[in-house]
Amino acid sequence: MAAVRSAGVLALVAALLLSGCASPEQGGPELDSAAVIAALAGIDGVTAADASAYSTGTPTSYGVRTEISVDDAGLAAIGDVMGSAVDVLAAQAAGFRTYVIEVSAPDPENPGTEMIVTLADYQDQMPFTQGSYLGWTLTLTADELQQAAGS
Repeated sequence: MAAVRSAGVLALVAALLLSGCASPEQGGPELDSAAVIAALAGIDGVTAADASAYSTGTPTSYGVRTEISVDDAGLAAIGDVMGSAVDVLAAQAAGFRTYVIEVSAPDPENPGTEMIVTLADYQDQMPFTQGSYLGWTLTLTADELQQAAGS
């Protein structure tokens, strides 16, 4: 029984170490979250934004996760919003390995609530072709982000 408990504890510790708990301050690039959030919030159609750095789980590999809330006009102009968001990240969050962007918008079926937007459904409206649409998010590598910026 003790061996099973020890194995469980070791598995838990290993999972925590590999799950991205480390912060960029432990050797990764710096992210001025407040500046990125302010710039994202200044995009027409954006009602709120958040940006944070995370460890990808590989030593010295960090990414930026960005969450953007848009109003109805922002959803209608999702290509413009995403193009501007990519420009902000390229200018103010360089040096990370990956960039994950998630967008939420008013839910037309439940007024007063938001829904997560499946960005792949709007791929034809994006001003760039770079990135991978995974679930409801768009993920860009550092190279893809730079290529997409200014599109």
